[in-house]
Amino acid sequence: MPETTNNSPSPGCRDSGVDANFSPEGAGANRDALRRRIIGLGEESIHKSYYPQLQQRLRELHRFKTLLDGSNEGIFLIRLPDSRLSDPDIPDVDMVDVNESACVQLGYTCQEILELSFFDLFPSKDHRRLESFLSTLEQSEHGRSIITEFIRSNGESFSVEVTLRLVRFDLKPYAVVVARDISERLRMEEELQRVGNLEALGVLAGGIAHDFNNFLTAIMNQISLAKLHLDQADHALERLTYAENACVQAKGLTQQLLTFAKGGEPVRRITSLAGLIGDALRLVLAGTNVKPMLTIPDDLWIVDIDPGQIAQVLNNLLINAVQAMPEGGMVRVTVRNTMSHADEGVAASTPEDHLSQGDHLCVTIQDSGPGISEEVLPRIFDPYFTTKLQGSGLGLATSYSIIRKHGGTLSVCSNPGRGAAFTFCLPAIRDEQVAANKQPLEPQRKVNTFHRILFMDDDDMIRESMGEILEGNGYTVTLVRDGREALEALHRARENNQAFDVAIMDLTIPGGMGGVEAVGRLKAVDPLLKAVVSSGYSTAPAMARYRDYGFDAVVAKPYTVSELQSVLVRVLSEDGEEG
Repeated sequence: MPETTNNSPSPGCRDSGVDANFSPEGAGANRDALRRRIIGLGEESIHKSYYPQLQQRLRELHRFKTLLDGSNEGIFLIRLPDSRLSDPDIPDVDMVDVNESACVQLGYTCQEILELSFFDLFPSKDHRRLESFLSTLEQSEHGRSIITEFIRSNGESFSVEVTLRLVRFDLKPYAVVVARDISERLRMEEELQRVGNLEALGVLAGGIAHDFNNFLTAIMNQISLAKLHLDQADHALERLTYAENACVQAKGLTQQLLTFAKGGEPVRRITSLAGLIGDALRLVLAGTNVKPMLTIPDDLWIVDIDPGQIAQVLNNLLINAVQAMPEGGMVRVTVRNTMSHADEGVAASTPEDHLSQGDHLCVTIQDSGPGISEEVLPRIFDPYFTTKLQGSGLGLATSYSIIRKHGGTLSVCSNPGRGAAFTFCLPAIRDEQVAANKQPLEPQRKVNTFHRILFMDDDDMIRESMGEILEGNGYTVTLVRDGREALEALHRARENNQAFDVAIMDLTIPGGMGGVEAVGRLKAVDPLLKAVVSSGYSTAPAMARYRDYGFDAVVAKPYTVSELQSVLVRVLSEDGEEG
């Protein structure tokens, strides 16, 4: 029987799609075709099975990368050595990936960063500490954080909080590093600490100020009375003058302490800084071998300040500059009008960047001395901190407190060997604002030939001595202890048709009615009465904003007879204008 060929597949077998009738001669070609066919089937199978998953993973990776690059923190993935980092030399730690914020923080391109060792980003003094942290990551379940510094591509450094956490890929150790720029946070913490120190000192200063200034006032009054009974040729007159000058110097020290007093405010008036700066330069640089260079705009804005306190700041900063240049040199004083937009999204790089929004006047005093070391710079405004053998440590701290109470800022910038520059900025007023807000003068009482004064103070020594001094200067004086006695005296005087021209009133009367409460009652009885507030606590709100409390003038204890006389002449003048 002839052979028959059955081309149908055997039961249980599937057609592979490959021709079974191939000859040995064509085996090579058929083998290649078979391989290509099988590979093609595999690629098609893989494509159908895994391509959607690959696409999904790629989309997830893209979202993850976008999320990382959108973070404000710098994020790094670093590869750790398999063994612990215990070699004598710090090993290289490669960076596998970084986000965009890390590149911006450090000033590199991402490719440049990846070519560096992780330790290249830190100062050498922190390398051992970082090595220790990396070597113990496995022992920390939630990672570890340290505060250190990053070094930018230009060599500048800035503070960062670095958090490291161990991860594994293919069983190999890596670390995810998150770096947060904390320069501004540290600056604010230092600022709060400094403010806390100043307020602690203020509690002490405010507590002693009133009594201390009362004592000085009594002493100065007694000296003035003693001098009235001496001839000009008397040798004792010179000694009393020395004693009076010593009291004035003690007053200056008290004023420095009072600038720290909690709640104290400057006694403000609108003025130009040009005159104050010129006076300070003449006063401080006289007799020194330091030369000034003053840069000031012609259209200088004006400021609402306490002239005495700001003059004290200028003197302190100029004295500091002169002392930094014992061999002589140049002090540069630069004044500029500044408009601040308070852009919180921009990192602060100049003193003006820390200002609140609005117009400001900024003054920079720069010396050509040796500069301030990095160790000293953070403490430069601390009370009682000084690097000078005979320094009190109050000059810069006092200046800092004064500027802060004026709503301004005081900062320092220094590079060792290149001098130091102190900059203070104050809220400024343009001339057109002053013209628009100027208040009309109130009607004033015409000056009489004889003046009657009501003097109120709870201190017996001050009250009696001042009564004698005022009477010696031609005034008729009635002395009272507190507001209640002042009201009684006012009613009696009006009944006798002998109204008082001026009431000089102590601000605080322990256990009695003080000046703030009494002035309203007195003026309710006699609206034309002029009232002068006086206190040993010269930074009290009623002293700073005396008109808001109903007073017409202010005189701070301790005061000289000539200072009080000047105030009386001013309030009793026909037009009532203050100088």
